[in-house]
Amino acid sequence: KRLAREQGSIVSSNIAPATSTASVVHAKTFAMAYEGMPYFAPYEIFEPDTSKAVMLALLTFDIRDKASAANPNTKLSNPNELFKFGSFNGGCWRCAYTVSSIGEVSVFICLVKWSAPYVGVLGAVGAAAAAKYFGYA
Repeated sequence: KRLAREQGSIVSSNIAPATSTASVVHAKTFAMAYEGMPYFAPYEIFEPDTSKAVMLALLTFDIRDKASAANPNTKLSNPNELFKFGSFNGGCWRCAYTVSSIGEVSVFICLVKWSAPYVGVLGAVGAAAAAKYFGYA
């Protein structure tokens, strides 16, 4: 990419956010982790249509705008600025946690959400059994 840009080519190298595509959420652990990650603001998981629309807009901007970082005439102080200016990161660069540090906790949050109705039913059954046992019912 750096070589192509140095030779005068427009290089659009945008970074897409975490997206809940069918291929990603097909794996149960990823689906559960994606379910719990929005509890770690500002992290957000996007729908595929949202990611596609924004990535297309970024590509169009890179191709058409002369001031875009993708344009070889735009001076960059570091080649990595190409990624800095073309990122739709979904909050992962602003989040206080890394994705790898919140993965297991996100899965746990998802499991708690899924099990909450069952815990409520078990609590009600337990309360009814205790009331009967102690002679209140």
